Amino acid sequence: MPEDGRFVETGAVKLADTDAAGLLFFANSFKLAHNAYESFLGSIGFSLRHIIESTDYLLPIVHAEADFRSPLKLGDRFSISLKSKVQTHSFVLTAYFTGPDNVVAGEVRTVHVSVSKATGKKVPLAKDLKDGLVQIS
Repeated sequence: MPEDGRFVETGAVKLADTDAAGLLFFANSFKLAHNAYESFLGSIGFSLRHIIESTDYLLPIVHAEADFRSPLKLGDRFSISLKSKVQTHSFVLTAYFTGPDNVVAGEVRTVHVSVSKATGKKVPLAKDLKDGLVQIS
């Protein structure tokens, strides 16, 4: 993990990620941000598979938004750094997309709430998960 406390994943814009102009299609920024989120969860021992199969809670996304700053083109290398804001029952995850010029090209923010599998009601975040999320806050 970088010194600034963010989790970072790198990649390149693929053809399937672009629109007709060869730019990262806005909806695919959500997919790429979610992929980075899954990688981060795995790095702290909380793969989504583990959560789905072995815990008594789920972490649905209850809100998502994105901001465009500058284009990422087909073939551009990028990094996605994650930052979290942790609360009792939820967390906000911000994915910062940095392009080849080292300028933030966009952001994706998702709000996740911990809910009981049995009741669907919100429950406090699991302590170990919360501790992992705090690492990137």
